[in-house]
Amino acid sequence: MAESGKPLEALFARSQDFNDLDFRLLLEQLLKRGGKEIEDGVALSLVNGSLSLRIRMNLIRVTGYVQRSLFLVNLKRVLENENNPSLVKESILAVSKYNDRRALNILSSALSRIKDPSLEGIIRTEMARIKDNNPLLALMPRFLEGKAKMKNFRTTVEILKKVLSPADCRTFLPFLKGQEPTLAYGAFEVLCYRGDEGHFPSLRAFYQEKAGLFIEGHREETELFYVASGAWENYVERFHKIASEILSETIDLFQRIEETRIREHLLGIIAAEEKGVLFLGQVYKEREELRAVCREKLSSSEEGAEILLASYGEDPKPETTAALLKSEKGRNHFLALWNELPLEEKERLLALLREESYEDFRERVYEALVAPNVNLQKQALQTVLSFRDLGAEATLLDPAKRGCFGTLEREYINLVSELFPSRLINLAVEEAGQSGEFSASRFRLIWEKIALFGQWEPLLRWENRDSFLTLTEKVAKLGAPDIGVPFIQAYSRLKTISPATFAILQKGWTTFLSLRKEEISDEERAEVPKAEENLEALGRLLNPLEEPVKSALYILQKETLDPAALRSFWETNPLAFALLRERICERVKNALLSTDAPEQTLAVLGVLGLSPLFSSYFAKEIEELSRSEKYLVKSEAERLLSRMSKERLILVETEDPKLKWTVEAQIRELLPDFKIISNLNQGEPAQVLADHENLRRESALQGGPWGVTAFLKDPTEHGELQGEGSVRAFLPPYSMAKIFYPLFKDLFPWRRS
Repeated sequence: MAESGKPLEALFARSQDFNDLDFRLLLEQLLKRGGKEIEDGVALSLVNGSLSLRIRMNLIRVTGYVQRSLFLVNLKRVLENENNPSLVKESILAVSKYNDRRALNILSSALSRIKDPSLEGIIRTEMARIKDNNPLLALMPRFLEGKAKMKNFRTTVEILKKVLSPADCRTFLPFLKGQEPTLAYGAFEVLCYRGDEGHFPSLRAFYQEKAGLFIEGHREETELFYVASGAWENYVERFHKIASEILSETIDLFQRIEETRIREHLLGIIAAEEKGVLFLGQVYKEREELRAVCREKLSSSEEGAEILLASYGEDPKPETTAALLKSEKGRNHFLALWNELPLEEKERLLALLREESYEDFRERVYEALVAPNVNLQKQALQTVLSFRDLGAEATLLDPAKRGCFGTLEREYINLVSELFPSRLINLAVEEAGQSGEFSASRFRLIWEKIALFGQWEPLLRWENRDSFLTLTEKVAKLGAPDIGVPFIQAYSRLKTISPATFAILQKGWTTFLSLRKEEISDEERAEVPKAEENLEALGRLLNPLEEPVKSALYILQKETLDPAALRSFWETNPLAFALLRERICERVKNALLSTDAPEQTLAVLGVLGLSPLFSSYFAKEIEELSRSEKYLVKSEAERLLSRMSKERLILVETEDPKLKWTVEAQIRELLPDFKIISNLNQGEPAQVLADHENLRRESALQGGPWGVTAFLKDPTEHGELQGEGSVRAFLPPYSMAKIFYPLFKDLFPWRRS
């Protein structure tokens, strides 16, 4: 063996000093830094019968992971010449890891010689897997059918355009010079969509050749050439620097080809180069049939936007407005002229807003919500809904502004129910309590939406007893079944986590029944048992919280906070602790700011240390204590700061948009001190609420230090989800109550230090 191969010989000599895993790791390291001669040494060792079985087995395994063509050659020789079943089996598995046509051919050849049924089974399994996992192998036979089976051929090309790796694309290069046009154009298309920059010379030559034939009058391949032009445009857009190299020849082709559909693709190539924008602008002005594609291409650059603005007066179409809104220059133009624009133009602008432009126009949308023009208002409501803009809450739910939506009550209530469903009860209370003219139809709409929201079994929390009783009386005295039915239906599904809210619900229910008495309709009477059943269930759930809440309030009302009592309460009543966190936070802050009792401060810090999340509520106070002159207080505060959660985040990610919006609405209502995020890049969440599929994709979730609440379609599949928090399965139909009761416990668990 060569001199530089001695490290390999040394490793073989010391093989008994290492277990198999360490031996293979050392061998991989040698291969990574040893260069070609080490690779040659490994390749020769694969077929070296004088080496021990153990060394050869490990060598074979490594060559399955550190893949080289010369390894594959000698693995083939092992399969051809070896009789040891263990070596043959490892070689089969190593070859199969190459996962390409070479591997498939080697395995196919081995299958014809090997007579061991178990080894035959392994080969057949691996061959099937390679074919399934390698689109080129699976699809090439259908590609080669070409024109003979055109439908299958086109489907195959479309699949290859989506899944083929750049490395596999070289298989298609020879077809570019083939005589069969269907295969040649198909190969060109695949290469344009999946090939890399190295394929540029071949692709350029092919396209120029076909373009030349088209110009000369060879039109039998017109459709193929049209598709190829689109593929060529895609390739140039993928590798922008190519655009400048072929700009002049593309302009020349554009001027010589009259086919509009092909010209559109050529314009896309021209637009990919900055210098091509002026030419594009000229075509935009002169050629009506190409104006749409020019408009689209010009919108992608600020220089193009200038051209569109210059001719906007001559071409003020919705398409031009939409194109201009894609550019900063275009958006600034409309914003500067907003007050001077006709109402119709404002409506059109709001209807055409997209993600990149909405933020710039947000304040204009809010103005339009309360504009005196009904059509503009209606469009603004639609725009806010389409972007699910929660920032519109101040405008939409401001009592002083709600009168602006009188003629659009259905659209308005629908928007509120979609964005702020938990606020519907408040809206109903305010509607019922108004002293002036009362709209029964508007009230009916609100209760219909509340009943729909109630199907999610949402959790409510409010303490305005008198207002709710006024609402109840209004519903009862109206005596209208079309309002009474949804009212009772809501009662049958609405939940709460607040004993005070439950007491209000109970009082409201008895008030309603007493006022309706015998006047209640049959439709309403049929819903009554469901409502009473729900109230009874809520009572059974919340009654155990009454005494803990009273105990907590007693602890919090004492002149000096008792940390030991607070700790004991937290340990025994985590749900009550979570429900009272706002009052607890206020009392704890006062205790932390007390400078004359360091022992109490230390004890309070000790309680906060039970939860990195809960301690984050006191970040400012703890940071101040970390600068204390009292050593023990200072060190405990510093320790707590190092463990403290940076932010209070909840990740919500589900494929069901309605479920996502409902969960988020509940979080905003019940946990306003938490921020909702939709991916792990935004921070480390305290809690995760997600579809099982998404949890599996996000491997970072596994073993995370947060609680996990999963929406699982099949609860038997969540075994791989591990974490310090609980893993819960919630199956449809989803109930916010069933989700949020455990969520509160998961967020604020009591933990021993």
